[in-house]
Amino acid sequence: MDFVDRLSRPAVRTRRSASLLDKGTPRARRFGGFFVGRFDVRYSDEAEFRAGRGFAIVELNGVASESTNLYDPAWPLWRAYRTLFRQWALLFRIGDANRRLTRFRPSDEPDA
Repeated sequence: MDFVDRLSRPAVRTRRSASLLDKGTPRARRFGGFFVGRFDVRYSDEAEFRAGRGFAIVELNGVASESTNLYDPAWPLWRAYRTLFRQWALLFRIGDANRRLTRFRPSDEPDA
């Protein structure tokens, strides 16, 4: 299987497909509290991959992972920052929604 090195080459972007979502969603749901992240995958044939077949997940990156296209040398710096700021804004909205859904107890606060 081929492997795209995310630091030396821009990641291969694939349009969302029902087949990929059917394969990836159950895997992501195995991790409680996993709302945002990225799967790093290996595959040999792009058509098979898009169909949700013939690939292996080699790594799961969670909330602290950055979008791999930030490393694309064709991107200007402002675009990379815009991508990060949008990602962080989304993460804060998810965190706020999760906080509102759980009962906050003062004992949960970290020691000052």
